[in-house]
Amino acid sequence: MSESMRGSMESTFPPALVLCGGLGKRLRAMVADRPKPLAPVGGRPFLEWLLLYLKAQGVEDVVLATGYLSEMIEAHFGNGARLGLRIAYSVESSPLGTGGAMRRARAVVGEGPFFFVNGDTLFAVELREMVRACAREKADLAVALKFVDNNSRYGRVVLEDERVRAFAEKPADPSPSWINGGTFLLGPGIFDALPDRETFSFEADALPALITARRMLGFRQTAYFCDIGLPEAYHAFAVDLPTLIAAGVFGVDPPPIG
Repeated sequence: MSESMRGSMESTFPPALVLCGGLGKRLRAMVADRPKPLAPVGGRPFLEWLLLYLKAQGVEDVVLATGYLSEMIEAHFGNGARLGLRIAYSVESSPLGTGGAMRRARAVVGEGPFFFVNGDTLFAVELREMVRACAREKADLAVALKFVDNNSRYGRVVLEDERVRAFAEKPADPSPSWINGGTFLLGPGIFDALPDRETFSFEADALPALITARRMLGFRQTAYFCDIGLPEAYHAFAVDLPTLIAAGVFGVDPPPIG
């Protein structure tokens, strides 16, 4: 990490580490020639809408953890200046899993705190309030939770007051519940608590131990949520986009489409 990037990350709002390395197999018809986060919606890649949301929330520094067709993502976003952001990259030459991608980005994103989000999901969480809630509850880390009527795609989160006690498997009989919305705020020392191997899943291989060893806040939100991993969700986001723009989710004056 450059000294200028290091200084900015330590003196401002937490940076965001965005996972962008997925292959997007279920969206192959829409993104046959590009990585899933570059799926076009409303004249911009989905990832650009996500970055505009992060900027509107106060994020200034972003690390994109890329893999598949990483050069396309870097060619589009560059250093982030067009969007009013500072963007750096952490590139994996082969799939490392969500946890491995996080570990690889350590030298770029720093030791924390930082937000950890999926590049194919928009969960319009109030990030400033998430930071305040984490401090208020003296939590070591936090996960934003979304209530859904059908948890078949996600499993459910087991809570005790505001503390996360478990992430349950996808149920045989779907039901309404709070789910992991894919937005985390991870505090200092998070990398020392990760499994000591190169390739692993953050959700499957790290979260269970973190729940036991550290205080994890379940940050319940009613905000807009869309995971574009399925074609129907991708199309739903395109339908919802004008309403989200009008509501200021992406800021009051988004930059021109590039």
